[in-house]
Amino acid sequence: MIIWLNGAYGSGKTTIAELLNKAIVPSWIYDPEAIGDFFGANLPQEIQADDFQNYPEWQSWNIQMLQKLDKEYAGDVIVPMTLHTKVYFEEIFTALESREIGELHT
Repeated sequence: MIIWLNGAYGSGKTTIAELLNKAIVPSWIYDPEAIGDFFGANLPQEIQADDFQNYPEWQSWNIQMLQKLDKEYAGDVIVPMTLHTKVYFEEIFTALESREIGELHT
């Protein structure tokens, strides 16, 4: 199962993810922001987006990582990540649903 915690910045998503991680065994906290950090560390300033969620690769790489976790990891996956743009939210969740990810809860 994938449990996606979406909400405003600073609303406690990571804190709740950590509590869920302790309560659900086995479980894993997956942080999509780490892929965003990759862009900031590996692209020249001139071609960096103002927000890593604006990279189409950020969306597709996270979809691929979540698919891998769903297929290969026996536990639940907890994702504390704000998706602030409706189009990105729909794109990611439509892709996950079309790839038949077991159970997806938001």
